[in-house]
Amino acid sequence: MPGSNIPEDFDEKYPDSVVKERFTRIWEKVDEIWGTQECIDYLDELVVIDDGKDRQGFDLTVMSELLCLAELHNKTYPQFAVPQLGDDVWDPDFTHE
Repeated sequence: MPGSNIPEDFDEKYPDSVVKERFTRIWEKVDEIWGTQECIDYLDELVVIDDGKDRQGFDLTVMSELLCLAELHNKTYPQFAVPQLGDDVWDPDFTHE
């Protein structure tokens, strides 16, 4: 998407993005904070429902797109990536770079 901070890889995978079309507030915020720790925190907040929160959640298509955005952000900005299951964060050679 021209003028967007989000890489074109996303548009190639989701040319008819539901998030972009139906959840414009979310899309605009992700685009605005793309490339920051705040972005990955925001995406995590959207896809993870904490105990005690009462919300419906997103359908499978939207969740797929949000997870794709998070994965793309982690690949583009590994310094902000959340450790994944199996990562040994205590290993002295552990790095996201």
